[in-house]
Amino acid sequence: MNINFLMIFVAALVPMVLGFIWYNPKVFGAAWMAAAGMTEDKMKGANMGVIFGVSFFLSLLLAFSLMPMTIHQMGVYSTLATDNTVGDPTSVKGKFFADFMAQYGTNFRTFK
Repeated sequence: MNINFLMIFVAALVPMVLGFIWYNPKVFGAAWMAAAGMTEDKMKGANMGVIFGVSFFLSLLLAFSLMPMTIHQMGVYSTLATDNTVGDPTSVKGKFFADFMAQYGTNFRTFK
């Protein structure tokens, strides 16, 4: 299974963009700052590079963890991974796996 790293990085940017919109002072930023007891002076003293770097790293972890949840063939691979008879095309599990992949193997990340 190939990992599309470009899409992982794009997916990691989605929470960042939503955060930029959400915490904008014109949306909910002013209400958030009042509720959290933050002031403009505290915000200016923060190291934004570290904050955004850690946020992007956590967004990458989120994107990587969502990948096996959305590619449903991963469950088939993990179920049959420890069985030695899957590679044998004459075994029952080998026939099941070949039939499953023939029908659904090319349908990665679809909503059929």
